[in-house]
Amino acid sequence: MTPGMRREFGASLGAASRLLQLAKIRESLSRKRNPFPPIVHLLVNIFLCTFAQRYLVDDASGIYLPLFIVVQCSLGLLITLSFVGRTGAEILKKTRLFPGSSSAGYYFLLAGSLRRPEFYLFTAVGCAFPAIVYSTGFFSSVGIVAISILTALTAQILCCAAALRLIRASRPVTGLFLFTIIAAVIVIASVFVFRTDALASSLPMVGWAASGITAFATGQAGPGWKYILYLALTAAAILALFRK
Repeated sequence: MTPGMRREFGASLGAASRLLQLAKIRESLSRKRNPFPPIVHLLVNIFLCTFAQRYLVDDASGIYLPLFIVVQCSLGLLITLSFVGRTGAEILKKTRLFPGSSSAGYYFLLAGSLRRPEFYLFTAVGCAFPAIVYSTGFFSSVGIVAISILTALTAQILCCAAALRLIRASRPVTGLFLFTIIAAVIVIASVFVFRTDALASSLPMVGWAASGITAFATGQAGPGWKYILYLALTAAAILALFRK
């Protein structure tokens, strides 16, 4: 990284940090009027995971694990869009970023969504649950949790990149919210029609995550870590590609 790139990166993080302070102030006021505390998201996902457990344990056809991943990612994106579409979009529209910090808005949306208690409480349950169901030991648990975290993180990176493009184009982020719901419904319905291979081929990230979890569950650590590498490289590439 050249000195110029380091200065630009530092300026972007500084601007993003200032935007986060504005978001915290705004959310501290709106949270008092919110009747649902963040712990509700944790309890809801515990209920969903408990309901899904009986299907995942007897998943001989391999259909329900990809479905579980899609549902978890979709619900996590909806939680993120509740921040991006309101607080995030409002602050970015009303704040003029300094020259040299064009990626500050991207870092702001990503950090702002990841730091929210609603998101990390919900996601913590979704990332830990596959390890509880499929783990055969400590290292397999670590691998399964790593796959779940990377999958959720990659989905968040894509979501924030798409939302930032809409905000910069002065278009409503509501369309992305509706698109996420419709896409999730279509994907879930297509799995039962075309079976699991269609889901893995249309959404490679979901296929890698499901294959990696299955590999760790069956004691094949090598292939499991290979899929972790795929997901990590994908997340890094998307973050670098869309940060401008």
